[in-house]
Amino acid sequence: MFRSVLALGAISMGSLLGQTESCVVNLQQTLQSNVDGMQTDSADSGSLFEADLAGETNGSGNARYEVSSDGADFSIEVESGVPGETLDIVVDGVVVDQLTLDDLGNGEVEYSDPPDDSADSNELAFPGDFPDVGDGTEIEVGDLSGALSAVVDESGDDSNDNGDNDDSSDNENDASRSLFEADLTGATDASGRARYEVRSDRTDFSVEVESGVPQETLDIVVDGVVVDQLTLDDLGNGEVEYRDPPDDSADSNELAFPDNFPEISEGSEIAVGNLSGGLAPSE
Repeated sequence: MFRSVLALGAISMGSLLGQTESCVVNLQQTLQSNVDGMQTDSADSGSLFEADLAGETNGSGNARYEVSSDGADFSIEVESGVPGETLDIVVDGVVVDQLTLDDLGNGEVEYSDPPDDSADSNELAFPGDFPDVGDGTEIEVGDLSGALSAVVDESGDDSNDNGDNDDSSDNENDASRSLFEADLTGATDASGRARYEVRSDRTDFSVEVESGVPQETLDIVVDGVVVDQLTLDDLGNGEVEYRDPPDDSADSNELAFPDNFPEISEGSEIAVGNLSGGLAPSE
């Protein structure tokens, strides 16, 4: 009888140990599954790399490469370059594309995988010879260059608003200031804006177009007078600004008013290509 009890106890103890080992294995599998899930979530959160592009001229630029679970995006932006200049875009020594600057020496191009095929999108598919990029990849646009670096903590773009707010405050304090604006629209998906400002120390007129036909050259017409032309960049965007007196500083792209620029005021008709609108007072 005693031996039977011992045997029964041994069997029960073995069964208990087996169940314990099974629980340990299940726990290990659960923990590993959780770790794998955390790694997947981390990968899905994406990676962002940016580079400031600089050179020996007054031009400047920015490169941005972002990877997420939805795909990849790469963009290049150049400001204050040579108006109308065409620049090679070079990634780790490979010429992948070219960028033509607008009449203000600005330009932008964006590649996406998968590309956005909607009618109002100017995103392009990645070139076939586009190399793998990441932290440390060298980006060149003309004589501007820089290396991509990982962005750990993105700060908002609103950090630069202080300067704009100060300028707005100055404008409000100028009792002689008059401002007229017009939304420019047409039969296409393109849109634009015209702005005419008169202050005690200067007069400004600017025209901006977005989502137009890339590289298209458009007549700028003020009250029926063709005063100039605007060539859009590779994204179908373009901008030009005139000032009297003009800003002659080296990093300024403001132009002198054309000689045939008519007197304008409330109700003046502004047309850029097939986009048009009438100036109206703006507070």
